[in-house]
Amino acid sequence: MSPEVNGKGGRSIRASRIRVKEPSNGGEELRVKSPRTSDGEELATSSGTSEGVADVLFGREDEVAAIESQVEKCIKSSCSVSMYISGPPGTGKTASVELVMRRLSAKYRMIAINVNCVSVNTEIALLKAVFAKLSSSRRNVAASKLRDCVENLLRTVDCPVVLILDEIDYIQSRNRAILYTAFQWPSQYFSLAVVAISNSLDLTERELPKLKLSKPPIVLPFSPYSKEDLQRILKNKLSSKNGIDERAVELCSRKVAAMTGDVRHAMQIAQQMLPEMRGLPDKRSVLKNEPTKSACPQVLGAVTNVYRSVLYRTRIPLQQKVLLAIILRLADKHNNTAVDRDLLLNAYELVCEMMSLPAADAGGANIALSLLESLSVIKLNACKCQLLVDVPTAVDFIADSTLLSQINNMAL
Repeated sequence: MSPEVNGKGGRSIRASRIRVKEPSNGGEELRVKSPRTSDGEELATSSGTSEGVADVLFGREDEVAAIESQVEKCIKSSCSVSMYISGPPGTGKTASVELVMRRLSAKYRMIAINVNCVSVNTEIALLKAVFAKLSSSRRNVAASKLRDCVENLLRTVDCPVVLILDEIDYIQSRNRAILYTAFQWPSQYFSLAVVAISNSLDLTERELPKLKLSKPPIVLPFSPYSKEDLQRILKNKLSSKNGIDERAVELCSRKVAAMTGDVRHAMQIAQQMLPEMRGLPDKRSVLKNEPTKSACPQVLGAVTNVYRSVLYRTRIPLQQKVLLAIILRLADKHNNTAVDRDLLLNAYELVCEMMSLPAADAGGANIALSLLESLSVIKLNACKCQLLVDVPTAVDFIADSTLLSQINNMAL
């Protein structure tokens, strides 16, 4: 399937046929750090990029090709491009970008800057990160002069620059300036690719139109892995293991695909179940004509353990606890785990008012829901919020019996 890229606020065009406008360029010279093929810092996207990244990503061949096509075009043609890559957690977004960067950094002279927005979540922090990668100077620059310094470096750099913004969800609600700064650069400078990676599927509808960019980013959505994709991945990962029970692999793939499509969870379950998934009988079983033991019952237990352990390791803020408690209340009331999103937000405002809690605005509430989605607790679409875990697991996750009791007793 060829990746068609769609989304409000972004360009809706076939990725392999995009023509990027080349902006004018100019400015004073600064000393730019020169990339060297022997120095992995400038050519790798991050520590670990060149190691542990597969040469092929099953189920993501089209997406990798689309990303590679756009970034390579930027490198070879001295044009600029911005991309917004979105999809649920564990769908191969970061791995796909890392694979592309691994391939291209082996072929071309370039500077790659990888920024994780969990920690770099302000405009100043972004400018500092870019300056540190581009400048050969080790001196500190005043915050008031950072933008000018970075922009001068971008004007004068003599090789392509690829800026990767991973986990961009963490800066949407706090500081739109960092988004505007990053996505505006490709319209101002040659040979610059900005690639943003997000778990939020609707940032293009909620945030990008507000930025009023002259050149909106290309939008490339990643779908959850299908059962077939997960089976291919697991079989490839477990190919060196003898006697793997294919029925257990199929069941693991089917369960994970139905819940989240998160390949990380599939791998955790497979590793946990590896002894039981070795379904070939030993010699004594063959001589006694005993049937092969199926690992399928153990797989079901491992699925529950993995999804619960993900939640137990996480402590969520009050706003997300309130939203999750309301989802449970509405799901029980309507006997449906798919809750209407508008109904949920209206109930959230009412609950916060009745409990005298500080309520986030609609944008903040949607961000809180997106973070719950990133934990594989819920799944969002335009109209619905689907609960992905069972009630006991959600209750354990909230870990506040008083809050649950209060919300359950409200007339929502």
